[in-house]
Amino acid sequence: MSVKFNVKQRIGFFFMMLCLILLTFFAFFMGVDSWEEYLQFPKSITYSGGNTLTLLFPLMMIPLTLLSIDPIFKGIRSPLERARKLTKWLVYSFFIIMIVPIFVSLFYINIMENKGYIACKGIPTGYTPGAATKYVLELSLCKKNK
Repeated sequence: MSVKFNVKQRIGFFFMMLCLILLTFFAFFMGVDSWEEYLQFPKSITYSGGNTLTLLFPLMMIPLTLLSIDPIFKGIRSPLERARKLTKWLVYSFFIIMIVPIFVSLFYINIMENKGYIACKGIPTGYTPGAATKYVLELSLCKKNK
């Protein structure tokens, strides 16, 4: 038995997915912008592993978007077989999104240390404790905000 969605529900699904898609694009381009800065290796870098996570965020949002196509445009649930495949994709992408930033952080921090960067003590301005670390080429830059 297929569940039917009324017009009000379909419109709600549409706007919810529109918001999630916009959030995904915004997060992705924030990650791209951050990594462009990281790869330029300026004198002072505030590194956060969360920026790698934002680059991978679309991996999880694509299956959610594909699952919402049938409810929005046809007014019915997605077929069970498609939902199973997309759910597997969602689970795998979740694990990828959790594991890849750890390895990227270890690799990138190693590169920064080889280039002579020093980790500053304390919490960078505007960041949650433990979310980011400021790296500088000279200790005198630790006191300065960007």
